[in-house]
Amino acid sequence: ISSFTQTTDNALTQIYTRPGGYILYADSEDGWDLVFDDTIQHNGNSVLTEMPFANNQRVVIPSGAVQSFYIYTPSRLRYREEGTEGQEIQSDESLIFNAGRAIAVTKWDVPGSNVVSPRVLSGILTYDAIESANPATPAPTRNPTQPPTTGPTNQPLTPSPTSPPTNAPTNAPTSAPTSAPTNVSTSAPTNAPTNAPTNAPTAQPTLNPTSSPTLGCGNGFCEADESGDTCPEDCLDLILIPSEVGGNGAYGTMFSVTALERDVEITSINFHASQSAGVQVQVYTRRGSFEGFELTEDGWDLIFDSPITTNGRSDPNVLDGFNVVVPSGETQSFFLYIEGESIRVMYEPLANIEQTPFSNGPLRFDQGIGKMSKFIAGDESLLYSGRILHGQITYNVVNIANVPTPSPTNAPTNTPTNAPTNAPTNAPTNAPFNAPTNAPTNAPTNAPTNAPTNAPTNAPTN
Repeated sequence: ISSFTQTTDNALTQIYTRPGGYILYADSEDGWDLVFDDTIQHNGNSVLTEMPFANNQRVVIPSGAVQSFYIYTPSRLRYREEGTEGQEIQSDESLIFNAGRAIAVTKWDVPGSNVVSPRVLSGILTYDAIESANPATPAPTRNPTQPPTTGPTNQPLTPSPTSPPTNAPTNAPTSAPTSAPTNVSTSAPTNAPTNAPTNAPTAQPTLNPTSSPTLGCGNGFCEADESGDTCPEDCLDLILIPSEVGGNGAYGTMFSVTALERDVEITSINFHASQSAGVQVQVYTRRGSFEGFELTEDGWDLIFDSPITTNGRSDPNVLDGFNVVVPSGETQSFFLYIEGESIRVMYEPLANIEQTPFSNGPLRFDQGIGKMSKFIAGDESLLYSGRILHGQITYNVVNIANVPTPSPTNAPTNTPTNAPTNAPTNAPTNAPFNAPTNAPTNAPTNAPTNAPTNAPTNAPTN
C-alpha cells in the first residue's frame, strides 16, 4: 500500500488487516493481523510513501471475499471525502475498493476518539491476480462450432424443399362448414347450460357469519374501547419491534417513541449486543424528543443501572423492572448505554430498512441515533443519525381511547316530541282525520220542534 501524507517526517506506521468488514471491529486490535510495523519516512503530499509487505506478510483475498485494512500512524495520512461509507469508489476486473472511515485522537474507535466518514485513501494498492486452482467454469472447447462456409448459399439448406407449403392443403377448416357465418350469437352459450353454478350451493358462506367484523376482547387486537384493565389478553405485554436486523452498532443508542390515541406504559426494552460479555448497562429516559439533549445529562432520569451478561448478536438481552407511562399524544425518549466496555448496542441504519414508520397501533417508534460516548458536551462527531434499534419494546395500554362510538344507534327515537315544531314537517302525519270535525252532528239542531215552524199556506204547493 502506498499513500500520500500531510507531513514529511519519520513516523511509526502500522497496517492491520482482517477478513470481512471492519464496522464492528474498529474499537480494538482483537481479530486484526499486523502485517506492517515500521518507522518510515513520510514523503508529504507530492510523493507517495510506500509501505511494502514482506513476502511472508502478503495478504491473500479469496475470490468473492471482503478484506479490511487499517493504516495507523501518529502522523497524518491524506484522504478525501467521497460517496458514502461502504460505497464502491474504484474497481477493475479483479478488485473493488470501497469508501471507509478515518479515526483521529486515539488509535482505535473508543470513547474520546474522533471518527469521520466517508473517507477515501489518497494512495495506491498494488496486487497480483492469482489464478484460481478451481476455476468457476471449465475451459471452453476448442471448436464449439463447425467452420463457417466460404460464402452464403443461394438456396435453402434443406435438400429438396417443396414449392407450396403443403402437398394437399385443405380448403376449409372443417369437414362440414356452414355456408355463411351466423349473424347473431346463439341464445345460450352451451347446449345444456346449468341453471345454477353448483349442484347444491350453500345459502351462506359460513355456518354462523357475523354481520360485521369481530369485535370484543380476545380477538388479538387492543381495540379503542379496551385497555389492560378491561381486556388484559389483548392490551398487556404488547410488543413493538423497530428492526429485526442489526448490522451496525455503537456504545449507546437514543430513540423516541410516541403514544397514539391512548396512554401506554413501557415495561421493558430488549436489545442485541455485538458479542457476549459482562457489562454494566444503563437506561435513561426523558419526556419529549431527545433532539437537542444528545450531549447533556440535564433532564434525563436514570431508570436502569445494572450489570448483565450480554448474549451476543443472536439472542436479545432483556432490560426490565421499570414502568414509564407515556400519555396519549406525547413523546418519550430513551438512552441505552453500555458503560466502560467495547461491547456495542446493535442497530440498523434507516437507509437499509424499507418499511416505515414503525408502529403496531398504540405505540410508534420514532427515529434514533447511535452514540460512541455517554454525555460529552460539544462532541457531535460521536453521533450517528438515522439508526433503528435491533430489539423490541414491551408495553401495556393503560386506558381506552377517547374516540367516537364505532357505530350509530340501532334506530331513531320511537316517539315524537311533546310539542310540534312551528314549521311544517317534511312528511305528513301518520293518521290524517277523515272529517273536518271530530264528531259532526246528525241533524241541524240538537232539539227539533214537534211541528213545523212555518204555518201551512192556504194553497197547496206546486
